Amino acid sequence: MVSIAQGAYMGTLINDGSAMKTTRLIVSILAVLTLVAVGCGDDETEPATSPPETTQPNTTQQETEAPEQEAPEDPEEPAAPEQDASPLRVALLSNQAAGDQGPVDGMIAGLEASAAANGHETQFVEATDPAAFETQIRNLADSGADIIITTFFDLGATLDIVAPDYPDTKFIGMVASPVDQPNVNVMDYQFFKGAYIGGIYAAALTDSNKLAYIGGAPLPFAWADYNAFSDGARSVNADIETTATFANGFEDPAGARELASGLYADGIDFIFTGAAASDLGVVEAAVENDAMVMASSDLSELGPAQVAIVVEIEWSLTVQTEIEHILNGGETGRARRVGPETGEISFSVPEAFLENASGDRAQRARAVLANIDAAVEALNTGDLVVEEVAEER
Repeated sequence: MVSIAQGAYMGTLINDGSAMKTTRLIVSILAVLTLVAVGCGDDETEPATSPPETTQPNTTQQETEAPEQEAPEDPEEPAAPEQDASPLRVALLSNQAAGDQGPVDGMIAGLEASAAANGHETQFVEATDPAAFETQIRNLADSGADIIITTFFDLGATLDIVAPDYPDTKFIGMVASPVDQPNVNVMDYQFFKGAYIGGIYAAALTDSNKLAYIGGAPLPFAWADYNAFSDGARSVNADIETTATFANGFEDPAGARELASGLYADGIDFIFTGAAASDLGVVEAAVENDAMVMASSDLSELGPAQVAIVVEIEWSLTVQTEIEHILNGGETGRARRVGPETGEISFSVPEAFLENASGDRAQRARAVLANIDAAVEALNTGDLVVEEVAEER
């Protein structure tokens, strides 16, 4: 629109004639046109002015660039738990096989009961080669076992060699001699006290006045058990005769059966057996000869009419007690000897015997129960003192 108006005014002015005048006029006209153009531009060519924009915060940019702020912690909400450490592991290393229905099975039961109560892992390992005892203990310690339990004297003695190299591992020697190491606890049973009570009971039931003891090996504790059994029997009847003999170790039921059969054939009618898995053979011989047995574990299912009394070592209870002592921060480097007064040796006459025993044995057993209870009470209170004689006499 602006360019068309400028062309029309120029044509009219050139036709008037005078060059100078024309020139002046042209200059004047151009000036006027310039003013007109400016005026027209102000009115028509400049786009309408938009209302001033209100400056808004760039929220997108702020959300992108502003540093993230952590949400305030809820004081009621507990902090996220740290990653759990490896669970505590308790290992039982036994130089006798499982399945003995006696000491080893009892200790395994105690290990599992402790795991159920305390939430730790368990491991059972059989140590069959004495030459490898030390290596097997070290292997368990190197593998991260927190508590290692060993069985009986030979393995227990090895702890004196191994324990100093593993100060953070706790060791428990079940039925072992004291070990002078700060991370080793050992325990032993005063079973001779229970044997004395068994002797009182056997003296009341024997017809022949001939009693016998079968042990696994002629070790000091075995002699202490035999001597106390004999003393208990003679406290009732001074004419009682007793005989001690030993099986070919603690895992020889067949040999113990043959040994017991010979004793029964010689007129002995009551045998006290304390030979772990070998006890199974003694009960079998008693069944074959309709004789009686005092056992240190409940084998009455094998001989309902023959297992006359159980003077039982509470292996399971002891294992649980020893583990929990350590878990609760108890002292280490200690030696503990337990007996009837701690509840870790118990006495029972099986109902099966009272129901199935031949002759008048059940009647005589019932008649002596009150005396047995009184003797146990006196033992626990200290009124009855049983001599420990740990050698042959």
